[in-house]
Amino acid sequence: MAKYLTNLLSSYMLELQDRLKTRSCSMTKRTRSVLSLLCRSVPRSVGHPDFKSDEEADRWVRNHSALYRKMANAVDRRGGYRFNVTTQFPGGVAYFKDGRGCIDLNEVLKGSHRVSVIIFELTNLYHENRHQEVTEWVRSGELNNAAAFGLLHELIEYDGLRLHRKVLLELQPVLEIVPPNMITWVSTTAKSFAEYQLPFVYDYVKAQATSGHTAHYLKLFETHRAEHLDRVHLKKATDRSTTTNR
Repeated sequence: MAKYLTNLLSSYMLELQDRLKTRSCSMTKRTRSVLSLLCRSVPRSVGHPDFKSDEEADRWVRNHSALYRKMANAVDRRGGYRFNVTTQFPGGVAYFKDGRGCIDLNEVLKGSHRVSVIIFELTNLYHENRHQEVTEWVRSGELNNAAAFGLLHELIEYDGLRLHRKVLLELQPVLEIVPPNMITWVSTTAKSFAEYQLPFVYDYVKAQATSGHTAHYLKLFETHRAEHLDRVHLKKATDRSTTTNR
């Protein structure tokens, strides 16, 4: 009997071990399956790669945003653009020089903030024809009001912020989470991209004036106004000379 019980218990233990082993394998498979699901549900590292240069960042945004690519291609057709360093401005500035666009960025700009400013400054190059139209009004004498000159340029930049937001919207699926510092330099209230909306135009214009940004355009007005007056004086001198020679 003892031998029978011993054999029975041994058989039972072997069967139990087999069951536990099978269950363990099943649990392992289920655990792996659950882990696999968890890995899929956990977001990958969000944000963009660490760029070694502004040119690399520019290429990355071109690849992932159709709107940015459209604007960049338009600027390319006008002579292209390059990146430079500025210490004169705390952020960035965009302009055309010798038939080519320039985006100057302060070295204090880092990471996502820097990429965001690149996107915005490209909108200024994209809108260069509008900026130049306003400038020509001053050079021709059609526009003689410095405040109006500054306001018109600020409104062009405001439209640039519209495009800037649309580019970020296109980048969102790639970034998964748009880093806050890509928008906090524009908005003082939004804590996330979901909360970010363009400010009211009045508030934007007022903030630009308060920050000293509009003062940059007021100085430009004086430069272009002087160009107009030089033309006027030259024309008067030429006319007097022509009259005298008669």
